[in-house]
Amino acid sequence: MKNKVHDNEKKVADTIFAARGDLDDVLFHSYFVDGQRIHFESFKEGNEISAGVIDMWAYVLNQSERKRSTGSLKKLFCHTSIITADMEARNVNSKVNMTKFVDDMTNILFIYVYPSIREVDLVIFLMMLVDEHYYLVCFNLREPQIYIIDNMNVKGSIKDRYGKKFAHVRYLFIK
Repeated sequence: MKNKVHDNEKKVADTIFAARGDLDDVLFHSYFVDGQRIHFESFKEGNEISAGVIDMWAYVLNQSERKRSTGSLKKLFCHTSIITADMEARNVNSKVNMTKFVDDMTNILFIYVYPSIREVDLVIFLMMLVDEHYYLVCFNLREPQIYIIDNMNVKGSIKDRYGKKFAHVRYLFIK
């Protein structure tokens, strides 16, 4: 069964996939992220979703937190580049990494709803592995737990599957 596509949705899709304009045309703009046409074109069948799309989705989810139900868990969604390749190349306890991480987290909190990390219940890191596979790392700050949400059947240890990126975010966030 197919869902009916509304006229506005069709117009938006036609604009995005019209093959007119430059790939760097900005179709989505926010304080945090600009969504260029090339990011949206990653929605075409057979393409991998770009990190830019995931970052835009994190922005939208953070904005929706303003309208969350009273009493529901307070969530903060972080962008995909919170841990960079340069950070992974350095030692996990690098002062440079800690400074960048703290700056990024401070900026994310400043842009969105919460003035302090102490007001957040769940911090969700939208992560990306080297092979363009996405997964989530969720820190539950109310009941000290870490969840990894992955749609792939993972064999082996967490260290083998998620490697340095997970080790870095865990170390930096807990520190």
